[in-house]
Amino acid sequence: MNNNQNMQSNWMKQTIWVIAASFLIHVQACAASKSEAKKPLVNDSLQSKIDSFYQNIFNISKHEQIKTEICEEIQSHINTYNRLSNINNNYKTVLKSIDSQVAKQKNKSDSLFIFKSKIQKTIQENDSNIIYLKRLVNIQKKEEKAIKETISKLESKSNGIKISIKQLVTQLNGPINIRLNGGTINCFIVDPKIYSINTHLTNPKGDYFHTFSALDAYFKSKKDSCEMITNAGMFEPNYQPVGLYIEGAKKVKNRLNTDTFYNSDNFHLYPNGIFFIDSNTIPCIKTTKAFRTLDSAYVKKIKIATQSGPMLIIDKTIHPKFSKISSNDKIRSGVGIMKDNKVVFACTEYPETFYNFADFLKTIFGCDNALFLDGAISKMYLKGYNQPDGIMHFGPMISISRLKK
Repeated sequence: MNNNQNMQSNWMKQTIWVIAASFLIHVQACAASKSEAKKPLVNDSLQSKIDSFYQNIFNISKHEQIKTEICEEIQSHINTYNRLSNINNNYKTVLKSIDSQVAKQKNKSDSLFIFKSKIQKTIQENDSNIIYLKRLVNIQKKEEKAIKETISKLESKSNGIKISIKQLVTQLNGPINIRLNGGTINCFIVDPKIYSINTHLTNPKGDYFHTFSALDAYFKSKKDSCEMITNAGMFEPNYQPVGLYIEGAKKVKNRLNTDTFYNSDNFHLYPNGIFFIDSNTIPCIKTTKAFRTLDSAYVKKIKIATQSGPMLIIDKTIHPKFSKISSNDKIRSGVGIMKDNKVVFACTEYPETFYNFADFLKTIFGCDNALFLDGAISKMYLKGYNQPDGIMHFGPMISISRLKK
């Protein structure tokens, strides 16, 4: 075999190897892509009720808008016929003056009679318009009454759906995806009797975990597994928590941040707060101000804690600085306390406003208190739904794992 043949043979072998390698890489990529594909964790019964509830809310809002427009039209008609009535009263006064002058034979000119005739005609036209406007007002008032009755029925239906949602939610545990506003909100409902909630910043060697995948690998190295991981709150450029942070075994990694000034960041959109689990494994969320009043002996026994801000819900009330008409939408993650000491973690996969996110936790999960964890960078790993993220670097993280029997 000559040199040219050898070169051609080698080139063919290399080409075949490259094609085979490319095919193998493609197959592996497809397999990885398939394994990383999200498997929805949707509760159809709950989702159906949530869809019905928010459709009802939309219909109520639409009818409220129609009612407002009708009320504005009614008021406009009332203002118009009141104005016409006042004009007619003034014209009638003028007519009396003309009649008085005619009676006294002070002025019997044709111009005066023409002027009187015009006034009388205007009064008749105004009276006719007043009668028409009053009839229109009566019709619109009946429409307003019918719309009010429709709104009342829709509100009653919404309240019934809300009750059934809360009844269903109390029976749920674990991961769940909820579709809302064209996107998905990833949630994990935690029953403290079934799951353990822990905070994580560094591994036993003192190195930051940084990523969900690193924390997941740490669990696996202990022959354990986590059901959920999410970022636990805001952190400095050096990955240290911005506020209070406590890990298991009473490791206080960072002290309480008591600053109350607002410098445009979410943490200081006061009031902010703390999510913590006490020595009796009872989850709590308190404002920073309320937390400072707790007994020091009680605080020393706290198992885990993370401080963040702003509060989303404070004693059943949505944060007063949130607006229904806000256009400030970003990825949102938070934690709320449900009935029976259950905890819900939630993270949107789509941009949402503070108000809508807080309202979601209050309406769907019945949270009396809820805390914002973080915004644009937030993510949530749910076992059986997606893969632990190994790209985004975080400071503190929260994990959920099953209690060992």
